[in-house]
Amino acid sequence: QTTRSMACLSIAIVAGSPAAQAQLSDIEVFPCGVRGPQNPDGALFYNSQTKSYWGTSISGGNGVGTVFSLSKKGKNPWTMTVQYVFAANDQKDAEKPIGAVTTFLGKTVGTGAYTNGSENCLGAGCGALFTLSYKNGNEAVLHYFTGLKDGAIPNGSLAEDQQYNFYGSTQAGGDGKSGNSYLGDGTVFEYSPLGPAGYQYSVVYRFTPGAGTPGPLISDSYGNLYGATITGYVFELVHPIALGENWTYNVLASGVGEAVGRLVLDTSGALGTPGALYGVSDTAGTFGNIFEVAPPAGGSGAWSVSDLYDFQGTGDGDFPEAGVIMVTTSSGAGLLGTTAGGLTNDYGNVFLMTPPASGETSWTENPLYSFNNTDGAYAAGEVLMGPDQNFYGTTYFGGDVSGGGLGCGVVFEVPGSAVTDEIRLLKRRHHRSLVDEKGTAPGLRNRVNARIAP
Repeated sequence: QTTRSMACLSIAIVAGSPAAQAQLSDIEVFPCGVRGPQNPDGALFYNSQTKSYWGTSISGGNGVGTVFSLSKKGKNPWTMTVQYVFAANDQKDAEKPIGAVTTFLGKTVGTGAYTNGSENCLGAGCGALFTLSYKNGNEAVLHYFTGLKDGAIPNGSLAEDQQYNFYGSTQAGGDGKSGNSYLGDGTVFEYSPLGPAGYQYSVVYRFTPGAGTPGPLISDSYGNLYGATITGYVFELVHPIALGENWTYNVLASGVGEAVGRLVLDTSGALGTPGALYGVSDTAGTFGNIFEVAPPAGGSGAWSVSDLYDFQGTGDGDFPEAGVIMVTTSSGAGLLGTTAGGLTNDYGNVFLMTPPASGETSWTENPLYSFNNTDGAYAAGEVLMGPDQNFYGTTYFGGDVSGGGLGCGVVFEVPGSAVTDEIRLLKRRHHRSLVDEKGTAPGLRNRVNARIAP
């Protein structure tokens, strides 16, 4: 344990006007050259039982990853605790974890991309689904992926429904084996409770060769699943109504580029269209983009794809490698995310996207913070809003760069006020723009501004 103080619709794009950088602080800088966590990869999650933030690192420990937690009491410094160190050269253990995602019955559930020493998947192992007790630190593997019908190399970030079923996807396998080649573009799997008998693993859907490898999933309140593939398809898996029925796979849209991270489902329409899905691609455009997939008006017909924003590189960030999250405030809503590079220092940034105001068509992208390497570089996991309304995330590199290397990553915090204030300011700018375009008299313009001022 250590303590540190520290039909495609094209929409015109308007970048937000430059604003002062939001305050960002590193609550943990992972040192290189030690046995502790290094290179966090994947989103954090908040463990309400232990009142701490949990995450995984792909390196450190025995060289194959760790599970760690961060906690803080009052004004005391943050405390980082190594919860588990994965074993090297042990085919019975997982390795290279990608995001421990949720808790149930006193345990953390996560995935490891590989299992060391396995004869499957060319000797690297095909991955595992594991649990880790946050009470005593005991780890157990729930399922070993074989690379055959059950898939291989699971993605991080499991989805969970209201019945404590867990859903995930794999990056390969699902369609058997030919020689040393594992066939199939991946699977969607379910891990379901069976009462006293424990849990059961089952495959929900198999992607045949050419269908496209699925990314992480999200679940709605009805138990339906949504995801995207690296070939640009956005899909849904409709939960069966009766026992014994199969899931229904539907392609909602195509042509969104190579999607990364989880999608966002806007059920309320706070961002514009009720039921719309929002995601990130790191291949669309020149430097990646943010897209919307919206259901048809009236409930029938084709879903529409909108390119909401194309990243430009040095001016606003480039190549987002994680999904966005939706932030809703009394002043409006927006999408919060990160990029891996670009902007001022080419180490990535934290950005906020806000939808157009009434009468406008352009989304606004505002960079909130630009990493400078010493405070982080290459953000690769989605940000998380904690119960304190602040936002937490990780960078894969940066932080400890004293030895001249790339650094071993950080966990950072952005105050919630920095995001909510920006949404309020952007809304204020939208109102000013609309009033000015209509040529409203200055006196009326001042009264409008006074009404929306905080």
